[in-house]
Amino acid sequence: MTQFIATDHKLARLWVDACGKSLGIERAEAAAMYANMCGFRTWDAVTNAIGSRQPSVPDEQLEVPELMARRESYIAVMVDVFALNPSMAIHLAANLSPSSGMVPKAISIDRSAVHSPSEDDDMSLYMPGIDDPRVTDAMLKDLLSGMPGLEGIDLENLTDRMRISHPVEQGIFWDYYSDMGFDLDEETYVEEYEYGFPSFFMPCSPEISEHEEVPVFLTSLTYTPLDHRDQMADEVRRVMLESALEHTGQDTLLLCWGQMQQKEIGGKRFTYAGQIHHKGAWHDLLLNRSLDSFDKLLHAATTLQDINEPGPELQDKGSECAIRFFMVQTQCSNSAEFFKEYTVNSIGGPSGWSVMLLGSKSK
Repeated sequence: MTQFIATDHKLARLWVDACGKSLGIERAEAAAMYANMCGFRTWDAVTNAIGSRQPSVPDEQLEVPELMARRESYIAVMVDVFALNPSMAIHLAANLSPSSGMVPKAISIDRSAVHSPSEDDDMSLYMPGIDDPRVTDAMLKDLLSGMPGLEGIDLENLTDRMRISHPVEQGIFWDYYSDMGFDLDEETYVEEYEYGFPSFFMPCSPEISEHEEVPVFLTSLTYTPLDHRDQMADEVRRVMLESALEHTGQDTLLLCWGQMQQKEIGGKRFTYAGQIHHKGAWHDLLLNRSLDSFDKLLHAATTLQDINEPGPELQDKGSECAIRFFMVQTQCSNSAEFFKEYTVNSIGGPSGWSVMLLGSKSK
């Protein structure tokens, strides 16, 4: 295995900290994992090499084949040496690579399945490189380039364009938050959705905004918590924040991602709905029935320290918030009517967060 040497000791230490926090393991074990993945026997050998030998080329400067070969070596170490589930190893190699030039940050991972047997793996479709737009764009180009009727169509950045191209029905979000008990101002509701513009406003206390209301932005893009490599999500956040500053002169806003997601943590279900920006920072938002005003949403979001370890007060008991969204979407008046006509399934991944999908029961 070719050895990887970081540019400085700080990056290596930050990776160890981020890995330990992500997997919930001791720092010594995370350090051993870093050393082995980078081609060294011990952590001491890593620290001796950094600064005394030429730094290696980071992932971001590699061509795709070289990047994938490097990832495959990491995956092999994690599976063969540290007994990680293959899908979890792929997820870690993609989102917390020790050879990335980016500052390492903790990621979301399903800790309960980190060491689960591969034969029990229900995420076999999670392939190496599927997270990288360069890889997925190349795959889609190969798939679509020969299809009739697509001559002259621009296939650049196709992955990102597909992720944000779905229609957004702002009326569902308006009805949903109204149904949840929010006292919304109907005069602020915009009939036609336009990307980058507020769809409606939520009332708030004057301590939060001098306008006593904050803009609510919608997007078709689905974002997984702690996905620090989602450049499309970064762009969406940038556009919405600039719009909020333009419309209100303040940086407080609610961004609703395209689909709600759920995760079971400590035997409790949590529903992820979006993010709130306030006083220069983005905060993840978990919903439950007790949160029926923007003031309460903001308090819950800003006091959430670790989305991988949320407090029990934030659980969505019985998935009520998530199910209620589908009830509003299907215009069902009660849960009995809804479950008689519809099913709710989920598609999960190594992060542990699952996208919920609405299905219709066959007659």
